[in-house]
Amino acid sequence: MLHTTHPADTGTGQGRPAGPAAVRFSLICLFAGAFAVGTDGFMIAGLLPQIAREFTTTTAVAAQLVTVFAVTYALGAPVAASLLAGVGQRTLLMIALGALGAMNALAASAPSLVVLFAARIAAALAACLYTPTATVVAGRLATDERRGRALSVIAAGLATSIATGVPLGARGSPRCARRASTGYSPQPCSGCWPATSATRTPRRSARPRAPAASWP
Repeated sequence: MLHTTHPADTGTGQGRPAGPAAVRFSLICLFAGAFAVGTDGFMIAGLLPQIAREFTTTTAVAAQLVTVFAVTYALGAPVAASLLAGVGQRTLLMIALGALGAMNALAASAPSLVVLFAARIAAALAACLYTPTATVVAGRLATDERRGRALSVIAAGLATSIATGVPLGARGSPRCARRASTGYSPQPCSGCWPATSATRTPRRSARPRAPAASWP
């Protein structure tokens, strides 16, 4: 069985096919970015009592930080995809990680609950930009028979963040927990940022995808 794919599916911006090592490295970077994005979304759930005490509010009010993040993520993803459709995928990934790290640094030093809410909303916008873009890139990097495995890399990063995010937040120091824990998020984001700059992204093509050719 011989299978061929269009060069734009697995190549670089110049249409050159990406080797297995380059694809593997790109998927590792995408996994790390998905893990950082997911951890940011789930870690704060374990910090709500400490945040409420720090800002002298109720846990119910602090819990709205989770709500606004989830709602902004859900509503912002399709809007961001439409508005930024013409931007390169690698650029989108770098912008998303850079913005996420910056907004979490702001959240770590927020002087008021209003600023913290604003930082979380902006972080959700960055997160909803990263995850769909990373999923598309992972799918296009792989050939048809390995596309499911490539997509599972992003899912694995998010699943791992679910398993670790809340425990990491719950283990945060009761004193200044919000600063200690939200300050963690810019670290993986900043670590993934230079790696993402080297990630190979498939070239977008206006031509329809070439069908696979197979012979018995």
